[in-house]
Amino acid sequence: MSRSTKAWRSLLSREFLLGGWSPDFWRANFTLLLSGITVVTCIIQSNIGWEKVLKAVGFVPAAALSPSSWLSWLPGQSLPVALTWITYVFPHVGWGHIAGNVVGLLIFGGVVESRIGRRKYAAVVLFSVILGVFALAVVHPRGTEPIGGGSLLLCTVLGIWSAMYLEANWRIHPAATLRIEMAAVAALSFWLMVRTTPSAPSLFLAVMWHIIPLMAGWFWYRIAGAAPRG
Repeated sequence: MSRSTKAWRSLLSREFLLGGWSPDFWRANFTLLLSGITVVTCIIQSNIGWEKVLKAVGFVPAAALSPSSWLSWLPGQSLPVALTWITYVFPHVGWGHIAGNVVGLLIFGGVVESRIGRRKYAAVVLFSVILGVFALAVVHPRGTEPIGGGSLLLCTVLGIWSAMYLEANWRIHPAATLRIEMAAVAALSFWLMVRTTPSAPSLFLAVMWHIIPLMAGWFWYRIAGAAPRG
């Protein structure tokens, strides 16, 4: 076997791509439950209309920043604004949209839940789902169309998984890691302060509102999720 072939096999190995971990669904029941509800929701959507269900239970970014509307029903919605901060994670806009989110959640959520425990994982999921609402609202505060999908939750899970994957590195290089983290937070904060408030969503904005949950997952594991060493 040539050296280049060995290198490619190493790069594509489970150890490199997934940290050597496999989802343990015997200990990841909550991940399976979330995925199952998402699939059932999308089956319903495919039968009665993707946009109809999304509008009924998705969240509206502008409403999240208006406390006076949190207990009210918006036109076309089936739930109070505050409840849509949880239900939005289940409806999607097509089978391609759901496939990426559910597969990603099963792979990475199945690892994270089995490693940190079901109760802690459930609490993190609830926090990250609501955090995703306000992250998107801060980045796109003028959004008036309902938003749905599990990608904000998935980004938090990916942030936790990334911190696990790189744990040996940031434990060996704590000062360098902290400098990188501070630079990332400063850059994001500076952009939020100096940018022009957008009137319509864009690919760049979508990237930015996904970065916040990703960073939250990373910091959560760094601060509270990792087992202490000593």
